[in-house]
Amino acid sequence: MKKVFFIIRLLIAAALVAALYFMCDPEAVLANLKNTDPKLIAAALFVFLFSYVITAWRWQVVLKGAEKHIPFAKLIRYSFTASFCNNFLPTGFGGDITRVINMLPHGVSAAEGTGLLFLERLIGFLVIGLLIVMTLPFVSKDVLRAWSEGDRTARTALVFIAAALFVLLLAMIFMIVLIASKKAVLKFSEWFSKIPYKTVSNFLVEFLEKLNLNVRGAKTIVKLILVSTLLQFSFAIAFYLCFWAVLDQKFSFTLIFALVQTTSLLGVIPISIETIGTREFVFCLFLPIEVSTLLACLIIARAASVVMTLPGALFFITDGLFRKCTRSD
Repeated sequence: MKKVFFIIRLLIAAALVAALYFMCDPEAVLANLKNTDPKLIAAALFVFLFSYVITAWRWQVVLKGAEKHIPFAKLIRYSFTASFCNNFLPTGFGGDITRVINMLPHGVSAAEGTGLLFLERLIGFLVIGLLIVMTLPFVSKDVLRAWSEGDRTARTALVFIAAALFVLLLAMIFMIVLIASKKAVLKFSEWFSKIPYKTVSNFLVEFLEKLNLNVRGAKTIVKLILVSTLLQFSFAIAFYLCFWAVLDQKFSFTLIFALVQTTSLLGVIPISIETIGTREFVFCLFLPIEVSTLLACLIIARAASVVMTLPGALFFITDGLFRKCTRSD
């Protein structure tokens, strides 16, 4: 079933890419790619590289809250591996599997590691949602104009994005309330303990207890929010540099920042593989840039982000994770 689901997502991604291809002039895209500023692309690569350091830092904050210690250099190495797996393994959570496996030798159980990752992701998505809300006043003029002019495509996109954000934010708030409440955790743990399969039952109970223990650490949550915000700014800056490299002029950072956050949050919905096609469509709907030029910007940004995950391939092989992930997945 999982393979069928992956194939469906792959076909959707391929269909979106094909649609974008027919919307643009391929020769114009290539011409824009050839005229890019290499210095700005190098700067974008550096920012993407720096984002892995921030990712490792965020992971360190979570582990410290759980009174666990993994050397920072190893956390950076594991961050590269996880990003590589997310981009190249045929699953949407390959990176998470490798991160859990990498934590096992450091005294972090599978259940506790899963709980810590869930906490990290939850806070990360919540920060993205809050950043989107904070940037809305800066981009509302363009959005309202498209709405008032009766642009049906823009209206459809707005309704879809608003509904998706609303559902995701409600889900995140519900989960935070759930795991922050000791009574709720005890109640759910009681239900999980009745599951006849003891391995699954014990895993879920430990998962909830470890997650609740760390969520109640206020300092950990505040640090996670701050580091997650810094991480999202680094992604937006890298995208902005890629756009600047193609456009050869400064563009609205606020608008690009808002769209990067929106497409990242929409990426939670498993429509396509690694937001391929979906991110490009959202950008095409809201950025006042000719499609061929815009696609050149996005191709540069996606290529830069993927290239910076390649060191993770070496770590993935040398750490013997291919065999372990295959068995775990």
